[in-house]
Amino acid sequence: MLTELATGDITAVIADNEPHPELDGHKAGYNGVAKLTHVKRRENLFVPHYAGLNLELYFDGKQSPRPELFEPRSASMQLTRHSDTSATLHQPPTPVWQMESWTTFTVRAPHYIDFEYRASPAKQTSRTGWIGAFWASYIDHPEDLALQFPAVSAGGERWVRHYSPVHGVESTHRHPRETRDIVAPKGQSMYMYASYSPWRYARSFYAGFSHGMMYLFMVEDSPAVRFTQSPSGAGRGCPAWDCQLIMDDPVPGKEYTLRARVAYKPYAGRSDIEAEYQQWCRLLDDRGHAQR
Repeated sequence: MLTELATGDITAVIADNEPHPELDGHKAGYNGVAKLTHVKRRENLFVPHYAGLNLELYFDGKQSPRPELFEPRSASMQLTRHSDTSATLHQPPTPVWQMESWTTFTVRAPHYIDFEYRASPAKQTSRTGWIGAFWASYIDHPEDLALQFPAVSAGGERWVRHYSPVHGVESTHRHPRETRDIVAPKGQSMYMYASYSPWRYARSFYAGFSHGMMYLFMVEDSPAVRFTQSPSGAGRGCPAWDCQLIMDDPVPGKEYTLRARVAYKPYAGRSDIEAEYQQWCRLLDDRGHAQR
């Protein structure tokens, strides 16, 4: 199933795990945002056969066959449209990891996608006391394959432009307070979750640039969140700009949440990035006060 969400300057097409050849040959398994466009750029930001914010991987640092790792892409998934601006992908407990999840996408004017992932294990399946979830966004031939973000440095923070030299090398940027040192078992290094860059991000966002547009990914601050990238995730010239969530103590009935916002708009300089991030932080603070 597909559904189109639109408001302000952006249009997003949300897809389940089924193939949708009518949408530019969109392939099976690429749930999430199958297409993202802006009034200033009508071409899809993402590789047409693939997707952005694609829930693709569960892992626990132990050896697992590839089909088990990638079962979020193959397990059944239902898409529910709530309105012209919001839809949810529900995945019942997956066969191996027994993880049930609800991922809600909400487009907001003028240029935002708000993203909320909620998950709860139906059974205890972790062999290490934690489970990681991994999302990939496959970018269609941007002019710059790198990511930019403020990183921790001796002087407090510094902006860096990081480019992984090859897939699976210097891929993951960790939170400054994360102490876990995840090591990938033999044969799983290509999945990038345990290949670390020299940088720890200082604040919870990164920016990528494509054809004059900015893809700004902002997330709630948490040591459980990691940023990941590949220079060729969808083939030569098509990088993957990704995110991980490490879920500790995944016991049945416990719920985990990841809240993020994408701003997709013409790039207007670093000061615009800072303004967007400050607005996101204020929104999170207002939500927190409303819940108390």
